[in-house]
Amino acid sequence: MAHAPQEHPSVLFLELNEAERYWIDKLAAEGKLPVFRRLLDDGVCLKTSIPEFDPAADRAWRTITPWIIWPSVYTGMTPREHGIIAFGQDTTPIQGRCVWDVLDKASVSTGVFGSLLSFPPRNAGSARYYVPESLADDPDCFPAEAMPVQKFSVFTSRNYSENFARQYVDATRLLRPALAHARHSDDRYAGSSSP
Repeated sequence: MAHAPQEHPSVLFLELNEAERYWIDKLAAEGKLPVFRRLLDDGVCLKTSIPEFDPAADRAWRTITPWIIWPSVYTGMTPREHGIIAFGQDTTPIQGRCVWDVLDKASVSTGVFGSLLSFPPRNAGSARYYVPESLADDPDCFPAEAMPVQKFSVFTSRNYSENFARQYVDATRLLRPALAHARHSDDRYAGSSSP
């Protein structure tokens, strides 16, 4: 399917944390993941590597956790430079250096949705939306319409357990405002006339 060229090119940076490339390729080839097939055909797939990684080292796996890798992807900094080794850690060393921060400061329209270690939300003027990871300290995000989704994400990550089914009702109640907003937006869109 051919797409009309855009006046301003856009980039969708999609993070698939711990996704197994073998299965994505297999299922996309079988036609079961058509959107991924298009992304693989028309996009660029990044395979991360850490130059200092020694698989023979004692506890080598600890140097390649997502909490270490993603800050390097976002910033171009080595793990030694950013010093982040776990979730819940202070993200001050990468704030302002993440690709979305740099683009935002350069007046390029950006949006963040669920990127690991992206809390707290920030905006230099060009961020259209900022919904941090589900492990954020609190559900702070923007725009306000995204708050129910972030509350749901934070609630479910903080309350996950094998008995989560008991809390499911409370979790889904958090999504009601977002669903109502989406229905209202759809009604407004359906009622508008297109040129």
